[in-house]
Amino acid sequence: MFKFIKRILGLIIFVALGLVGVMFFGPREKISAQVDFDPETLGEDLDAYLLAQEAVYPQITEGVEKQIIWAGEKDVRTKDVIVYLHGFSATSQEIRPVPDRVRCKSVFTTTSGAWFTWCGIGYSKC
Repeated sequence: MFKFIKRILGLIIFVALGLVGVMFFGPREKISAQVDFDPETLGEDLDAYLLAQEAVYPQITEGVEKQIIWAGEKDVRTKDVIVYLHGFSATSQEIRPVPDRVRCKSVFTTTSGAWFTWCGIGYSKC
């Protein structure tokens, strides 16, 4: 019985050391930490900018487009902002009514390729 436990413990340690080795000595993807953002590309009307960016994608589900919920007057900067970023299968409606109740500007955006209708991405049962 002791030999069996010793073998299992040895195997666990071997696997753990292998995983640690891969983490520290495995391949790494080179990334650039430099941000190259030009605020002039947004223009004066941020809502129009978001509308123009999504106009090229007709398959976006209606009602869940990128949007800004302004706190008070439109185009007035606020001290605080909430950015709601979600991925492929989620929509901005899943967090409702939270953004309607907060007292700061909210921006709804998405990762690339989200908010498409299932038919728009070629789902076979449409």
